[in-house]
Amino acid sequence: MTTLPLRPRLRRMLEGRTVAVVGASERPDSFGWRMATEVVRSPGVERAWMVNPHRDSVLGRPCLTSLADVPDPVDLVLLGVPDPALVHQVALAADRGDAGAVVFGAARDVGEELVAAAAGLELCGPGCMGFVNAVRGVRAIGYLERDPVSVGPIALVTHSGSVFSAMLRTHRRLEYSLVVSSGQELVTTTADYLSYALSLPETDLFAGIEPLR
Repeated sequence: MTTLPLRPRLRRMLEGRTVAVVGASERPDSFGWRMATEVVRSPGVERAWMVNPHRDSVLGRPCLTSLADVPDPVDLVLLGVPDPALVHQVALAADRGDAGAVVFGAARDVGEELVAAAAGLELCGPGCMGFVNAVRGVRAIGYLERDPVSVGPIALVTHSGSVFSAMLRTHRRLEYSLVVSSGQELVTTTADYLSYALSLPETDLFAGIEPLR
């Protein structure tokens, strides 16, 4: 099978050892709280920075005012911010030399600007649920999913957030190397995720699921 060359920033994003959580929150069951909680319980994340100008700390960790305050480029930025703020945050991440970002919001009416702002930054989304790299222990998601996700041979990429959650929560014994909710794929595509998944020795089966039209 022919796959795309694996870009270094793609690997860094999907294996995110250093993560900035923009929009982290202390409010129980809010999106920002769930996003931060999943990062904290990611065994592969070595350092996580919480970012929210209205918080001093989140989950017992100091909170920075802006992504610009995060020291050194990070592997992964999680953007739990409103659509009007996305272009600025993506441009900031690209300028900083961060490797990639998960854009959870739908990015309504700013898709072209978002692509231009990325300028080499990998983007999961927009309009996605994020990803779980079970092999590397990275949970880049904004909803609480089963923990741990058992490591196994299946790599799954789906446009559908509902399918993403259903496959993670199923009671059937399905074990994954990588699970991605890819959203609109404005920058990083299913083919890119496939290239990465096939670089993992654990991957024996790849499944790509598109929504019914």
